[in-house]
Amino acid sequence: MSFESNPDHLNKFLRIHEVHTKIFIDKYKHWLKWCPKGEDRILDIGCRSGQLTNKFIVPILPENFSKLHLVDKSPKMLEAAKKLFADNPKVSCEILDFADCESGSSSLGTFDHIFSLFSLMWVADQQKCFERIYDLLSPGGDCFLIFVAGSLYMEIIAELTGKARWRKFIPNPDAMYPFPYRKDPDPVGSVTKMMESIGFVNINVKLEESLFVFTTIDEFLGFFKSLPNPLDKMSPKEQEDYLKQAADLAVAHNLIGDIGERKQNDTVSEIFVIYGRK
Repeated sequence: MSFESNPDHLNKFLRIHEVHTKIFIDKYKHWLKWCPKGEDRILDIGCRSGQLTNKFIVPILPENFSKLHLVDKSPKMLEAAKKLFADNPKVSCEILDFADCESGSSSLGTFDHIFSLFSLMWVADQQKCFERIYDLLSPGGDCFLIFVAGSLYMEIIAELTGKARWRKFIPNPDAMYPFPYRKDPDPVGSVTKMMESIGFVNINVKLEESLFVFTTIDEFLGFFKSLPNPLDKMSPKEQEDYLKQAADLAVAHNLIGDIGERKQNDTVSEIFVIYGRK
């Protein structure tokens, strides 16, 4: 099932990603090794509308970087990113589905730094994904990756898609919602071993715990609808019922309201922050 989110809708409900991206980039940006002579070449994988790139990657780049290349599989998202960076001649955009192993990336060249913010959990074949990242790095280049390992939000989706009424709309939920580390008992170990086997060095794999919750049901549903979903296959009544069940589950899991109401050890999401050099 294909799905393409609306850029304006995505930007409106981007707070969950903005909050975490700021925290983790501020905390770990010292890992990055910028080129001593400048002219850094940067790739952002799964850039979507470019908002996260613009707010959190661009401000930490050296002033004399040579190029920032954005890739995403969605033409709508790339169009929004092009408009956002229209006045910056150093920024270019290209359609590329990084989850598609047959999708060519050899024409991209190589990069000194590769970023990806909240995109790689949608890639089922992590081995191939990290191999491609490695191949796209120049010698000594590094990658800085943030993505979700597991989340109560995903458990809501799993519970919904497991219901008989909705199963016909999503016959293969694992294909639509890969989240490859969701059931991994040792996600840090799995990623570390994989990166070592590929050839990465100076590897850092952190699994950060998040207590983030949405302030209102409308905010939750806005974010929920920005994810891949079967709503376009449903009747208006089915859409209404599907969203109501999602909201009811979110309320039941205390995912809407005041973050202070959650216990300190009551984790909502586990989020990877990953670094490695070639």
